[in-house]
Amino acid sequence: MQLPIEIVLPPEKAGHGKTRHHHGGEFVSPQIVKIRIELWSPTEAYIFYFDQDGNELNDLMYESLERAIQHVEWEFGIQVNRDTTE
Repeated sequence: MQLPIEIVLPPEKAGHGKTRHHHGGEFVSPQIVKIRIELWSPTEAYIFYFDQDGNELNDLMYESLERAIQHVEWEFGIQVNRDTTE
């Protein structure tokens, strides 16, 4: 598996995924169009979320690369290709 894993979401999957964000009691809907998964150590993998301008919107830490990949697959209903970065 090549790292980092970069995923450009197809238009029908772009948006906010299954996660709902609230700010000040109101629902906000960031337009996530790209995801990057990085392994920082054997026990730290990060998911970074980006908008169409390349701005980082959020990040999440998981205890393993596999758990981070599983989260992205669940959240956006996609299959992450574990063999390549595309």
